Amino acid sequence: MKHSFPVKSIPVHPEMPEPPENMQDVLIWLQNKRPYAYATIIDYKAQIARIPEIFGVNNLRYVEADAALFNPRLKQNRFPAEHFKSNEAWLRWSGKIIGMLSRFHGETDARRERRKRQDGWLHLLDLANLQVGVGTGRSPKMLIPIRVLADEARKAGIEPHALTAGWFAALGDELPRARWDSVRLSLKNLHILASLSPDIATMLPMETLPESVQARRAKQYTLSEALARQADQLIEEIGAGVYDPIMGDRVGCLAPATLAVKRAALRKYLGAGVAHDIISRDCVDLKQAFAENVFYKVVRALCQETDPSRRISARSLHQYVDAWMALGAHLGVPVSFMKDSQKRNATLKQGRELRKTMPRETREFCAGLLRNRGKEMTFRSLHLRFKEHAERLIAADEPTTSFTEEHIIQFGILGAYSAIALWGLPLRIANMRDLRHLGPHPNLVLPQQARARARLQIPKEAVKNRVDISAHLAQGPTRGLEVVEWYIEHIRPRIPWADRSEYLFPGYNGKSISDKALRNWLQHHSRDLGIQMSPHNFRHGLASLWLRSRPGDYSGAARLLCNSPATVRTYYAWIDHEAEMINVQNELARQAGFRVDDKENYDKK
Repeated sequence: MKHSFPVKSIPVHPEMPEPPENMQDVLIWLQNKRPYAYATIIDYKAQIARIPEIFGVNNLRYVEADAALFNPRLKQNRFPAEHFKSNEAWLRWSGKIIGMLSRFHGETDARRERRKRQDGWLHLLDLANLQVGVGTGRSPKMLIPIRVLADEARKAGIEPHALTAGWFAALGDELPRARWDSVRLSLKNLHILASLSPDIATMLPMETLPESVQARRAKQYTLSEALARQADQLIEEIGAGVYDPIMGDRVGCLAPATLAVKRAALRKYLGAGVAHDIISRDCVDLKQAFAENVFYKVVRALCQETDPSRRISARSLHQYVDAWMALGAHLGVPVSFMKDSQKRNATLKQGRELRKTMPRETREFCAGLLRNRGKEMTFRSLHLRFKEHAERLIAADEPTTSFTEEHIIQFGILGAYSAIALWGLPLRIANMRDLRHLGPHPNLVLPQQARARARLQIPKEAVKNRVDISAHLAQGPTRGLEVVEWYIEHIRPRIPWADRSEYLFPGYNGKSISDKALRNWLQHHSRDLGIQMSPHNFRHGLASLWLRSRPGDYSGAARLLCNSPATVRTYYAWIDHEAEMINVQNELARQAGFRVDDKENYDKK
């Protein structure tokens, strides 16, 4: 008799989702499908081969085939100066990868199919072509935004006569910023063309077609007028310090940078509370907003926020909780529960650890200076590079245009700024903007005789961490003072309103130069030199180079930054840790009988 034994049935597992396509799939597609000419395929394969090094991975499988990862317009995709000689080279590389991904995902073919459709948009574009070009006084570029609008309308199956304001409003939430700007411009151009051609006007719903649509705004939290007024009043009170009746003035005022953090923290707290119906929009007493149950709900909402325009990092959230404690204490409400939450909540504990270290992007910048001799020399000579650019434009044979004049001023200002930051003292941007060499109380005193030094004298009341600053800028091989004097003599007189301003870097109507303008110029022009700079990177770069040559000398770096040794150690200890690890590995090699050179080998990139 045969015996049958029970057999376990094969467990039924839910189907696993398909993994996202990656750049290895793109490479295989490129080799098998051969969608381009032979020379183009060779070029594109070489560009794909650079991706692992740029993204810091060991295989193409770990990089998704997502064009957003390569889009230079997105803020998170910063210019990787360590991998490209110039910003233009990075833009060309990104353009090739994005174009390849568009072809890979079928978007290029779909776009080509939409353009070939025999529909109302084709007829409209044919009529519009007659209104631009030679003899019309209107550039054919007017049609570019209209073609973008036609493409979006064809995707949605909307003919020209069916355009509505509601469709435009919904479209604005879906499109990237640059494409949305083109759609907005297309409305203006359509109205112009409709006024010139009755045939175009009959194809459009002129009665309901809006002349413009609201520009997209970041979806930030908004406050009611009454709540915003209370917030501003609280910030003004906490920043004003205390009144000294003897001297008749206020002491202990907060620095503008500190005040800005508290203002941002308060608006984020109140805005999140209002948006999630935790705090009443008509709240008349801010003490109620700092109640314990309200605080927990607001922080929970911020931790769970998924909208990129509203989400904040754990590092910022921990910093904001510190600000909320100070604001709550000023209002006289208990804040001990906030302190306790920083010890219990996982996100806040992560933020506390992150605040003890240098941010990743800043650390990458410093590491690039330490490992790449070419980048270090570019950094140390920025003042001369900018000066050379300005002099080249001044000496050009072509007549000076407004564009050229503007760039001469930009390069001149950046040259003097870099000279002071590199060879005087790496001041914070607020102190740099407030430098005055004219007037009865200058804080930049220029030399009046040979071999004298320029002096920087900034009182502690104007410094973020309340430390008196006293330094000098000398003549010598660094040519720092030479560049500053050249700027004052040749560039500053070119700046509008310079004659009515005491500031070294004058701005509009005699005030100091705009913070935003200075940052944008430095970021844009330094990118062309192959180095990603911001005003604060002067401080980070010099401190890193100092500690590389003088390991463990946190006091010296602190004097350079006008900061405390403890703060410097917190942010720059990784430099010593890396050096110690290299020494340990070298010693292990020596113990094995190998000869090792202790000198660091700089990258030759």
